[in-house]
Amino acid sequence: QALSRDHLAALSQCLGELNDQQKRAVSLAYFDGLTHQEVAQHMVVPLGSAKTWIRRGLDFLKKCMGAT
Repeated sequence: QALSRDHLAALSQCLGELNDQQKRAVSLAYFDGLTHQEVAQHMVVPLGSAKTWIRRGLDFLKKCMGAT
């Protein structure tokens, strides 16, 4: 789905507010299309950590994007 320039700018700003682990995990999962397991392997962390970072990152993005 195409994003308007305003939405793209808001998404970029919100992504910039994530911590490094969350930003990397969300990017790998949603921009690179990796599974949770693949994200964990790529980041060399336990699966639970990768899942937590993705979930918390998505929760934050949802709130942040809703506020814009």
